[in-house]
Amino acid sequence: VVAGDHVLKQYFNNEKAWKENKIPVENEVWHRTGDSGFVGENGELFLTGRCKQLIKTEAGWLSPFLYENRLQSLPEIEMGTILSIDNQLVMIVEPGKSIPSEKAKKVVQDAFENEYDELILMKKIPRDPRHNSKIEYGKMRETLIKKKN
Repeated sequence: VVAGDHVLKQYFNNEKAWKENKIPVENEVWHRTGDSGFVGENGELFLTGRCKQLIKTEAGWLSPFLYENRLQSLPEIEMGTILSIDNQLVMIVEPGKSIPSEKAKKVVQDAFENEYDELILMKKIPRDPRHNSKIEYGKMRETLIKKKN
């Protein structure tokens, strides 16, 4: 949660959003950002993506955002993420433009050994039309579930 002069105190004609996202405390209004994160040993704040994207595992909470950053650091990979589908961790990867599928698979297998149950290559991962760098999770999940059935 955040507060300060930069935080909107209310929404225009949206009482539901106000109840879901605003926390009034005395003369201040705090805002739920929806971001997950943690405070490091030196007191630094590390943001780890959106709370609604977190995956509950036996070992704790897993953040797809951290996987996305690791995948994008690989020169052979254009974009990728990890999802939970039918209680399986599924890594979805879009290889770089001229990268052969087998090479992309090998790179991901080497970088993420034993961190997922299934690896799927997609020619083009659906992007949020407002932010081409953000994955459209709902559409991607829908596409993958249709392919499995």
